[in-house]
Amino acid sequence: DYIRWQSSIVHSYYDELDQLGYQNPLYKGRTSLFNDQISGGNLSLGLARVNLQDQGRYLCYASTSQKNQETFITLTVRGELKS
Repeated sequence: DYIRWQSSIVHSYYDELDQLGYQNPLYKGRTSLFNDQISGGNLSLGLARVNLQDQGRYLCYASTSQKNQETFITLTVRGELKS
């Protein structure tokens, strides 16, 4: 199985491991998958410490021996600015 979340490369997973060598440095230490739930179909991306720069369109590309699938999501960031 192969999973890639990207706006740029946000998170990659293949060979049953997170593969973060080409991860965009802006996401370093902030992304995670639910690795124990991937076999059941949960490909959700966890994103910690969300900021305004994270807002935008993301692509999740997943590939298995049976099929390939692409899904786009749009992340909207809202909140109060604190000084």
